[in-house]
Amino acid sequence: KRKLVKDLTFTQKISYLVSLKEDKDYFITSETKLEVPITKRMMLGISYKIEYRNILPEEAKYHTDRLFLVSWIYRF
Repeated sequence: KRKLVKDLTFTQKISYLVSLKEDKDYFITSETKLEVPITKRMMLGISYKIEYRNILPEEAKYHTDRLFLVSWIYRF
């Protein structure tokens, strides 16, 4: 987590997981997120997430899933 400018937060997460069923099967996830406060309790979040799996299930076509998310965050 890193503050780029006042009140703008940048977060980068990367994970590598190995399947417990098949040791040759692994998963890589990367998430990049920006959050900016609107008020004291509300924030706007924008994130981009990439999920990679090296061994595909039979019904899957692609190794990579990509998600672009916009979030409205309320803190209690």
